[in-house]
Amino acid sequence: VSVLYWRLAQSRAGMKQRGLGLREPRAPLGPCGKLRATRWFGTRWYVSPDLCTWCVPTCITLFLLCGTLAVAGWVGVRSPGMWEMWFLLATVATALACSLACGLTDPGVLPRLQPGEVDINENDETLRKCDYCGLRRPPRTNHCHTCDVCVLEHDHHCGVIGGCVGQRSLRWFTLYLLSIGVATSHGASWLVRSMIAMNSPSQSADSPSTPMPFPPPVRGRRRGSLGFGDEAGPHMAFHIMLLIFVANVALVVGCLGVYYVFLVCSDTTRREASRGKARMVGEAAAICGHEHRAAELTSRFAWRTFGRLGRVCHPPPSLLDEAMDRAENAKARPA
Repeated sequence: VSVLYWRLAQSRAGMKQRGLGLREPRAPLGPCGKLRATRWFGTRWYVSPDLCTWCVPTCITLFLLCGTLAVAGWVGVRSPGMWEMWFLLATVATALACSLACGLTDPGVLPRLQPGEVDINENDETLRKCDYCGLRRPPRTNHCHTCDVCVLEHDHHCGVIGGCVGQRSLRWFTLYLLSIGVATSHGASWLVRSMIAMNSPSQSADSPSTPMPFPPPVRGRRRGSLGFGDEAGPHMAFHIMLLIFVANVALVVGCLGVYYVFLVCSDTTRREASRGKARMVGEAAAICGHEHRAAELTSRFAWRTFGRLGRVCHPPPSLLDEAMDRAENAKARPA
């Protein structure tokens, strides 16, 4: 609710400025715009202005994790399912780390000009000039209004995890989606097997040959419509409710993760895909800065896939780090 209220306030403020014929305030900003540069443990981090929204999906993920572990009935480390639990914890930890990296690292910012600096692309009339940063934007670069900077290969600004997705952060966002999809799919299968085990013939809880890390079924004197004892009714109902929620998350996030793998392999951002730029050829593609992709889209897909994956996994050096180093050196230089 707080996120929706904040978004509504932003949209109203933007409508008010457009009604008055005003642009965003031209207050002096550093090279990183509204991103807050800081140093932790000897490393420079760039804190997103809406990083606090990261707490919402994190709490939901932890709730699903704890609910799955509790409802599935974990019963000891002797079972082979112990490896499954460690796999589930590893995927959830990877997802949380990647979502946090999206809001704390450089997404591929094109640094703002500082007093005394000159844009090296100022005389290139083929490049579009940003109305907010005053820079000639390279191809596939767009302005992020939340971070107030231009981002190379800008995909979108994710308001769910509070981070900007661009050239350098696309790897973290894609890995986050895949990790959540794998973790929730594994949790859903765990819940299904737990429900099957509850309805299976009684097994001894102390037997070392139990193949699943689930408790034996509860048998009452009367049996309900689902074939479970009266004592197992609430437990089974919570199983079904949690399974529906986990399965929906696995379906939505998993499909989105597969879609982003396709975008990475086709060298396309979601912004470009939504506007149909992947099909541009000839003069239209050259004007929009996609002339290098017009030939790629007509060539064999598999030959270029590994090169694209390598560029996403190991993006070019950060331009923002270089700009921040120059700014710090200029401040430290005696007048």
